[in-house]
Amino acid sequence: MNLFFLQDANNFLGIEIIKYFSNDNRVFLLENVGEKFDKNVTILKNIENVVDFFDKENIFLFGLKFLNEYDIDDISYIDNIIFDLTQKYQFLQFISKNLIERSFKGAFYFFTFHSINLNTSKLPIKPIHDSAIEIFVKTVSKELTTFNIYSYCLRLESIFETMNFQEIRDFRKKMNIFAFRKTPTKILDILSFLNVLFHNNFKLLSGSIINVGDGMDF
Repeated sequence: MNLFFLQDANNFLGIEIIKYFSNDNRVFLLENVGEKFDKNVTILKNIENVVDFFDKENIFLFGLKFLNEYDIDDISYIDNIIFDLTQKYQFLQFISKNLIERSFKGAFYFFTFHSINLNTSKLPIKPIHDSAIEIFVKTVSKELTTFNIYSYCLRLESIFETMNFQEIRDFRKKMNIFAFRKTPTKILDILSFLNVLFHNNFKLLSGSIINVGDGMDF
């Protein structure tokens, strides 16, 4: 299995994914994330180079984008979302076409934040952007699943390692209506879950928005 990180690898989640999966798999990046990895990590010049490293099983990641829509009052922000979706579509279209021509399998993974983060953490809030991504995932899956190309969106709640002690205490207090000592999701749990997804064929879940967190609807 080869893993291709197409966008937004240069943040906490992206770096941890690269470290975890480069131990046993080849990982290819389209951007320099400013980190030195021990092995199995290659930086590609452009999207066209991705084709040269296809395997029979391929994972493609569009990483978690850290935007904050809270203070945005410029209507041109919608243009930024359209630009981002257009680029994702162009990447997906190019890669899918080449996978189909070679009869290879592929899976695209997208990441968004759950709306629960609006009240339980200081993570960047971007419900407009994330809603657009989730609709996008559902749409493309209808076209590509028949070609053994799948798409999923992982909707994350607060990540434990990105929060300080006070933020964790506040999180537990606000979540007390659901559980006595609910804890933000730990990065290792996210990575372990990704490992299960990457190494199994979940065709029937293609197009799904998968909530990641304790006690959340799947």
